[in-house]
Amino acid sequence: MRRLIVEISGRAFSKLYPEKSLQKIKSAEVLYFLKFDRHEVTMILRVEFNEPNVNIEDVFRSDLAEAQLLDHEEGKEKGNGNGIYTYFVKAKPS
Repeated sequence: MRRLIVEISGRAFSKLYPEKSLQKIKSAEVLYFLKFDRHEVTMILRVEFNEPNVNIEDVFRSDLAEAQLLDHEEGKEKGNGNGIYTYFVKAKPS
């Protein structure tokens, strides 16, 4: 299995999404790109948030993207709303 790691600065990424929203993300990892072309991007995304009870819709507010929760792993302190979330994300590139 090959692995490609791409690091993007917050400044570059904030052109796509508001920087204020990105402050809610502790880490994000694309586990699988299912489709990536000029018409559509679909992926499995694993996200850990900095704040409790945040969901993906709070971060990626867009009519061009939709996300479906696949899995949630509780954080170290159970019941605080933190943890690691796995999403199926479907988006249209701008």
